[in-house]
Amino acid sequence: MVYSYPFDGQQNVSVKTSVSLMFTHEIDDEYLKSHFVVSNEDGEEIKGSVSAQYGNDAGLVFTPEQPLLAGERYTVSYEGVNSEIGLIEDPRDIRFTTVGVSSSDRQARDGEVDPYAFEVIREFPEDDLPFMDFSVIHLTFNQNLDVSTIVFDDTFSFTEAGQTQSVAGKLVVKDSYIIFDPENDLKPGVEYTLRLKDSIKARSGVSLSAGVYASKVYVPQDSQPRSLMVQKIFGEPEVNVSPLSGLDRNTVPVNSTLMGDVISYAQADYYTELGFIPNFPEAVPFVIRRGAVIKGSKMPVNIGGEVPAGFDTGEIYLTLITDATGYMIKNSYTDDVNAPKLVKMVLDVSMSAQDPRANGGLSQDVLHIDLFGLGMTENGVLVVDTLGEINPVLLGVEKANGLVSFFLEAYADQDNAPARVLDETPPELQTWLPGDIIDRVDAADPLMLIFTEPLQPENLAQQITLNKLGESVKAIGVTVTHDGTSVIIKPDLPLDFDSEYMISVGGEVKDIAGNAVTAAFSKTFSTLSFGQENLAAPLVGSIHPGYNCKLTAMDVINNIAGRCEGGKETDDQFTIFKHPSNRALYITFNQLMDTSTFILGSQCGDNADATLEQKGSIRVEELDPETGVCIKPVDGNIHFDGSRISFEPIVPWDEDKLYQTVLNSNVSSECTGSDLVLCSATGLPLRTVPLTLTTQNAHEGSGPLVMPFKAKAPENLKVFNPLSKLPVVDVNRNFLLDENESIDDSTQSPTIENASKLSIEDFGGLIKKAKMGCA
Repeated sequence: MVYSYPFDGQQNVSVKTSVSLMFTHEIDDEYLKSHFVVSNEDGEEIKGSVSAQYGNDAGLVFTPEQPLLAGERYTVSYEGVNSEIGLIEDPRDIRFTTVGVSSSDRQARDGEVDPYAFEVIREFPEDDLPFMDFSVIHLTFNQNLDVSTIVFDDTFSFTEAGQTQSVAGKLVVKDSYIIFDPENDLKPGVEYTLRLKDSIKARSGVSLSAGVYASKVYVPQDSQPRSLMVQKIFGEPEVNVSPLSGLDRNTVPVNSTLMGDVISYAQADYYTELGFIPNFPEAVPFVIRRGAVIKGSKMPVNIGGEVPAGFDTGEIYLTLITDATGYMIKNSYTDDVNAPKLVKMVLDVSMSAQDPRANGGLSQDVLHIDLFGLGMTENGVLVVDTLGEINPVLLGVEKANGLVSFFLEAYADQDNAPARVLDETPPELQTWLPGDIIDRVDAADPLMLIFTEPLQPENLAQQITLNKLGESVKAIGVTVTHDGTSVIIKPDLPLDFDSEYMISVGGEVKDIAGNAVTAAFSKTFSTLSFGQENLAAPLVGSIHPGYNCKLTAMDVINNIAGRCEGGKETDDQFTIFKHPSNRALYITFNQLMDTSTFILGSQCGDNADATLEQKGSIRVEELDPETGVCIKPVDGNIHFDGSRISFEPIVPWDEDKLYQTVLNSNVSSECTGSDLVLCSATGLPLRTVPLTLTTQNAHEGSGPLVMPFKAKAPENLKVFNPLSKLPVVDVNRNFLLDENESIDDSTQSPTIENASKLSIEDFGGLIKKAKMGCA
């Protein structure tokens, strides 16, 4: 065997991966299914199909029947596989780990796994590869990071010996990755120290165990004199099939529920700098500089993966946002000196689409694309054939996947290879949010500027500001972040209603190539008018898992969650809700909330010895399934904005356990914080019983909402799609048409594209009257 994907020791592999092996000779084995085995860490065989690789009888591919489990360790064995010239020699097991935290890792097993550990699990380049003067540091963690806790030159620093400030460079943090790309190449032979502080946290709330990364020293090796090699990337359908995967070479497929299975064919020239080869006989280092662009062909846009949306993505651009570094190394799968070299490289790219309608849902940074393949000479030129997984998030809700294939072929005549084309085009604003609803922005809505290409992030916080207009201009504190070609502007506090604001973009906003916007510009918008009379208590908009009402007649021992309080005794009862073990809890409210009342409890609510602070206003508890009594709170962390909360457990939900979510409230809280009741920004307690609501009691709260649930198998094939509200007439949600609220064309105009129309067919029960639209 000369190649496998995933490669031996690979971590953070997609749960939707297949397994590919490549050999030196054609496989001829009638008992292949029993000889090619993929097993989990308990030695149990994974069900799936094994077949010859399309277009390559020396390759095998294993496709699991179901997605693999998150955070699990898998072993690939091929002992006994027979080829056209006999048994495969020197079989070596291949081990890889899928992304995420395993549900089976709640208890440390043989001292190997601590589910509460938060640590670096992989670094690229690894210690057995030379650290170069052009190296980019890629750190992979075993949990997703709380981005707000990573501060450059504070919780993360990379300093040169004798200096106190970090080396200038680009720090990229997303999901489970921290990536640092120095602005300039490092000095060979000089010590640099990387320091991570334990105050870095995971989204689950666990603090980092920095270990060796509390102070790790690097001494870059000298890559000079370098040689430049121009390599072409070109893909088209059914012309050039990769023997590693059976897929068309130079393709970026996206397999998703929302868009369907689509594919883009890549085209580019990469200008690769190789370290001085005689100095690196075991691992030849190379670098492709940030800013390089791969252009991909357009892809169709399908709604729900089935219905054509009537437009396509336009060209897809993958722009390197850090230097792409890699190595050609000795083949570790065999001792045969004639075996092709292995190639390891890592790409960090910004993905964008040329059509603005598609770019809003596609544009993002896709980090740490592990490309692994073979390097060999064909027809006298060096070719590099690689595979890697790409996992873009579509529309912000679905993590899609695809097995990309990049085939880099050196031009035979390097002296006459295409010259590098410099990017001299300034970035432009492609679209923005709120866009065409600038006169009715909800105070909790996101603000976003979407450009035609990715930007340099270093000065965005200084160049992009938000001001409240009026008799005097007031600067609004914001956090400015970026993802792909999008710039996200998040106010530190919800905006004021009935106010006018202006986003200002300075003239020093630049793309990765250093081109500045043509000129500074600004965008103005106004927020909705909020009537302060006849205020109503906030309601739970949605709770997942669960239903947005306080339940009564609960009987968890008999798997009954209960029915909505305020209804009839004959109402249908909910069974205990089910929740995928790999998903967080989500809660939305119909109004802006006072986020200072969002306190996560650390003790059971029925613990007589616990203080109010320990009980909190929000609790997630594990229950005794026999009695329904709280055993302990679930360890985890909450994340929130003005109208939403999510809770992320440290370890996944256990299918053998019973849980409940508790949102605390009472009828007449003064919302001073003394009783730890969830309250609105207007100072009214949460109402959890919507069925008894009248205009007379609309300002009153109600008792705590308790929602029981159990875990079910991880969900990898369906998409949890939270719906957002569009502006409505009843801005203050008091169920009255106030003087400042009007029904006119500006707030009731229909959305033409991708629209549905609803009409009322009948009503009954508690509903005495029903209208939709204008009176």
